[in-house]
Amino acid sequence: MRLLLAALGLLVASSASAARVDTLDVPSAAMGRTVKVVVAVPDAAGRFPSVFLLHGAGGAYWNWPRRLDQYGVGFGRLADRFGLVLVAPDGGVDSWYLDSPLDASSQMATFVGDELPAWVDAQLPTLGERRYRAIVGLSMGGHGAFYLALTRPQTFAAASALSGGIDLTTRTDSWGKARHLGPYAADTSLWNAHSVYQIVRDRPAPDPMPALMLDCGIEDVFAPANRRLHALLMDRKIAHDYVERPGGHNWSYWTRTLPYTLTFFRETFDAVRPASTR
Repeated sequence: MRLLLAALGLLVASSASAARVDTLDVPSAAMGRTVKVVVAVPDAAGRFPSVFLLHGAGGAYWNWPRRLDQYGVGFGRLADRFGLVLVAPDGGVDSWYLDSPLDASSQMATFVGDELPAWVDAQLPTLGERRYRAIVGLSMGGHGAFYLALTRPQTFAAASALSGGIDLTTRTDSWGKARHLGPYAADTSLWNAHSVYQIVRDRPAPDPMPALMLDCGIEDVFAPANRRLHALLMDRKIAHDYVERPGGHNWSYWTRTLPYTLTFFRETFDAVRPASTR
């Protein structure tokens, strides 16, 4: 209820946005190229927490900004309302936000998990500490958000998966996964080492543990996998928020639910942020 009331309160804020929105070319030493990234910086003085938004398979860097504007939510408007620097990188059409052992041009875990946060903190008015940094993604990006938060717990304080494809070993011949990891049957251990569900199942809980949120529509193709991960997290006594609500695997759902994730992140940030800097 507290999350709902906070989100509703923010939704009645001004519909206008004066946030600065830019599309930038960010260098990646790991891949030897630049990557397109859209950023939104609040129209206010000071420094802000940062949130990284990951798109899904077949998508691109402009997906989140364009769809949020199309559905009347507003990319820059969210930056203003929540007081966040928003960062939407291009993750490739099927990278799954992994460092591919087969494709040197697809080292997205290093870029999004290491290079991009360092670049953002150097170039934009962020608070620049792990406790003020979070990551959220949809579908393939939901897997990426959890994968990066669990494998880089010193970088991200919180992560949210919206309709996340959090078990790579489901439908191994789909969505380009084998292009980056090779055939599943050839090296199941490699796949398990990169799949969120198997990481939670097989590895010790990271320290520090990021705050986690799973949010999936009940008609979504990934709903069964999200329920399995929820049950596994419960069994392992790993704290997390779990949400199911009516909806499918589509932008109507993701743009509608993102403000709830951002409220979850703000509560995580505010729990550790000195009152004088809020």
